Amino acid sequence: PAVRALADHISATVRTYGFAPQNDVRADELTTMADGQVFTLRMNGRSEEVRFPHPGRHNAENALAAALLAHREGVSLPEIAAGLATFEGMKRRQEVRGRPNDVLVVDDFAHHPTAVEATVQALRTAHPDRRLVALFEPRSNTSRRDLFQAEYGKAFDAADRVFLKAPPVRHNDDPDAMLDPDAVVQTIRDRGTPAETFDDVDAVLPALVDTLQPGDVALLMSNGSFGGLPERLPDALAEAA
Repeated sequence: PAVRALADHISATVRTYGFAPQNDVRADELTTMADGQVFTLRMNGRSEEVRFPHPGRHNAENALAAALLAHREGVSLPEIAAGLATFEGMKRRQEVRGRPNDVLVVDDFAHHPTAVEATVQALRTAHPDRRLVALFEPRSNTSRRDLFQAEYGKAFDAADRVFLKAPPVRHNDDPDAMLDPDAVVQTIRDRGTPAETFDDVDAVLPALVDTLQPGDVALLMSNGSFGGLPERLPDALAEAA
């Protein structure tokens, strides 16, 4: 509503996209599967079925934005649908790092609590019958601070188990303004999801190998290298199989 109100004061042409009927470009009848999602793309009174190989409502919104811009440049709806169906995605956005011992290891750049929640929910919707183990490294300047501490506590509701890495400490950090990982974990537990903290990847890797079972989904989220965990975890699981 706030964005729509601002649009009334903009002299440029404004086009909207989303799921609501009043949008210029919208997605209807969205169905999520393990290999992506299917929805009806509606624009200018026309419609086209889209098979988009990336789950999550946020990814569907990204697809709608791309469709709007492509159509503005003269691309037809059938061509847009065909292009979206073949989009291979980007590195570190729900990137599959391996399937060792039938454990799906997914790497994602999510670090803001809104993105973390959307990514966890996307994987839950895509794999409703698989146990979802989420690991998060608060590494950015904002995620390491207590600015979004309450929001992080609520971002993992769709996960079955959570591992939260203690944020790295830098020389100019204000200790009174830093994220308290123990408090976040306690909030996650209070909301019904088992959770624990860990200090470094070397410490948590053996625990993950013991915890993850065939059929599980391991979701790794960080805007950094996560101590090499996206590469090390698939190798460790394969060696233990």
